[in-house]
Amino acid sequence: MNRLLTALFALLISAPAWAEHDPQHIVKVTSEKMLSELNERREEVEDSSELLIQITDEIISPYFDFARISRLALGKYWRKATPEQRKVFSTEFHTLLLRTYSKALLTLGSEEIKYPNPKPSRRPDRVTIPTLVKKEGSSKPVAINYKLYQKKEIWKVYDIAIDGVSLVANYRSQFATQIKRKGVESLILALQERNQAGSK
Repeated sequence: MNRLLTALFALLISAPAWAEHDPQHIVKVTSEKMLSELNERREEVEDSSELLIQITDEIISPYFDFARISRLALGKYWRKATPEQRKVFSTEFHTLLLRTYSKALLTLGSEEIKYPNPKPSRRPDRVTIPTLVKKEGSSKPVAINYKLYQKKEIWKVYDIAIDGVSLVANYRSQFATQIKRKGVESLILALQERNQAGSK
């Protein structure tokens, strides 16, 4: 009996540790915290884009692999960029993603979030976590799918699809067009200008 109680106790105290390594739990906790924070501080974040970025960064950055997202978004041009260009691009793209993601969530209500079953990949270290977020005044929920990969037992988001549109694929297409026309440096300058305009 003592051994059984000891085993059960160990099970209970270690449960949160399991949860941190469960991709659906990570998405659930992060998305619900994000929506809750945005709704509670709606007036503040609507008046301050910098506060909106700060809140978003604090909540999601531990679970998002922005370095990987940057490489995927730049595609084949990542190898052609200089180390300095990669660094500056990653910084500016990080800011752009935070702003895009947070503004998309800001338009949603938080009345209800549903979590359909995860969609496994052929690879055991990849998974898609679907969510359905009810938008205020609409009967149709917004589908937000998070793609995660596992590295050393830690799950990280490397792409988000909102209503079927992949952020990474969408930006990769835009960036490729810009780079073909004017080069990587031109893209970086455009991102900097876009972020500066968005912070006003």
